[in-house]
Amino acid sequence: SHQWVVVVHNSGFRHPLEEVDGIIDRWFERAGTLPLSLNWFGGAGNNWSEQINIIVRRYAPRLQFLDLHINAHCITRLIDGVTFPRLQKLYLENLDDGFLPTGTSPMLMFSNAPRLRQVVLSNIPPSFLVLPWESLESFTMGDLPGASLDVLRMSPLLRKLSVQNPSGNTVIHDGSIVLHARLNSPSLWNTTDEILQYFAFPTLEDLQLANISFLNNNNFLSFLSRTRGSLRYFTISHRLEPLILSVEWFGYMRHLTDLYLPHLEQRSWVDFVSA
Repeated sequence: SHQWVVVVHNSGFRHPLEEVDGIIDRWFERAGTLPLSLNWFGGAGNNWSEQINIIVRRYAPRLQFLDLHINAHCITRLIDGVTFPRLQKLYLENLDDGFLPTGTSPMLMFSNAPRLRQVVLSNIPPSFLVLPWESLESFTMGDLPGASLDVLRMSPLLRKLSVQNPSGNTVIHDGSIVLHARLNSPSLWNTTDEILQYFAFPTLEDLQLANISFLNNNNFLSFLSRTRGSLRYFTISHRLEPLILSVEWFGYMRHLTDLYLPHLEQRSWVDFVSA
């Protein structure tokens, strides 16, 4: 089976930079020619920014998975001109509560990654960096108070989309409906039902909704009408307020095989089944 070496680093241990560098080199040497996975947690200041760039550039030709959980200072100093011929999955998280600076040129570090298929961005707007959007198959946005869904227009091969918006703020969009022929597995968390007005997924198979505030029945029915009855798996939950189901929804779910309703009160479940 396919194997790779994983390095997990936490700067909280405060190893000297040269010691960290040596440990990573020795560990990766043991991998031989296997593809690599690098997980980096923490680090701040110019010295750490430089060290992250050195290590990523050094092993970029062999990296298959890359997780960088670093502060905004380090993110803004990631270098350009790096090629990732094997990179398949990227997880990039801004650990700072503050947001990244706006008005700057997009970051190009990951623009040359022809095999990149899965991307997770946490507290980082998609517009902040250049990615091979045209080849992405899975994209997750997390911990972002406002996110542009224009990523759907840039990613024709996208099959999975996860939008997580803890603050519940309105998604930034121009109001037009985004039709995506391939996307079949969206997950929407902690946002409002307004986001549903902008989607049309004719090949939808798996829909997950969690903590969707103010789920308007007409809006949701309109969304379902654009799925062409292809939905097979449906999960909906809400921890903070009673979940109200409508039998009308299931008129658009003729091929549904799996229904998951966590946090549904017993009385609501009885009323739903009896309807």
